[in-house]
Amino acid sequence: MRCSKDRCISRRGAASPAGRLNTLHAMSKAWRAEWQTRLLKELAALQQLRVAEGELAASLTQLQSWQRARLARTYADQLADAATEPAGRFFLEQLYCPAEQAAQRDADVQRIVPTLAKLLPEVALQAIGDAVSLDLLSAELDVALTRTLERARLPLSETTYARAYATLGRPADRQRQIELTRRCGELLAQAVKLPLIMPTVKMMELPAKAAGLQRLHTFLVQGLVAFKKLPSPKAFLDVIESRETALMQDWLAAAPVA
Repeated sequence: MRCSKDRCISRRGAASPAGRLNTLHAMSKAWRAEWQTRLLKELAALQQLRVAEGELAASLTQLQSWQRARLARTYADQLADAATEPAGRFFLEQLYCPAEQAAQRDADVQRIVPTLAKLLPEVALQAIGDAVSLDLLSAELDVALTRTLERARLPLSETTYARAYATLGRPADRQRQIELTRRCGELLAQAVKLPLIMPTVKMMELPAKAAGLQRLHTFLVQGLVAFKKLPSPKAFLDVIESRETALMQDWLAAAPVA
């Protein structure tokens, strides 16, 4: 075996266990730094967008209320089933929550990004990152759709929503919305299997409350508990993906606003 400053290599050229561990640690550290940079950039973009939303506040609130009511109807069966109700409630209350609730959770994340990057497992960080990415993309699309409705001077209804959706288009972004939703669920389903993840997150409750970070803590706890109780996360996420994809295709095919 020959040794260098950075690692030990056997005669076969394979890194030693210690060398592999150091490499993995360095990769993890680099990934966490990249995650932190990307997340802060998206949070800053969200803040700017929410400032710009001011003039559309009333119309956006109406649109987002309509969307949450639509989701509750679309997934009434999932919400009525005791096995899937917690996961359905999580998607409705956390991933598609009111703008002010999402803004508070995102502000919580922004305040403690360096701490999160150091303490949480990577799969949990990925879930938080996807939730913020989904917030940003959804906010951009909601603003654009609201402007489309206002330019056409159309009141909000199922028909006018579909027509404005078709006029706006952006099918790739709509597809990404669905993919981010699914991936966030998949990541939480993975995270809940990690040893000590639930006790660790629950232990954060009092410090989170004292620091004013309840929204972020609720997001993590509700998501982990929901997916821990799910008999089949894949089956649940398949339902969401298939229904949202079908609706997306129907709305994109609607008659555009003239």
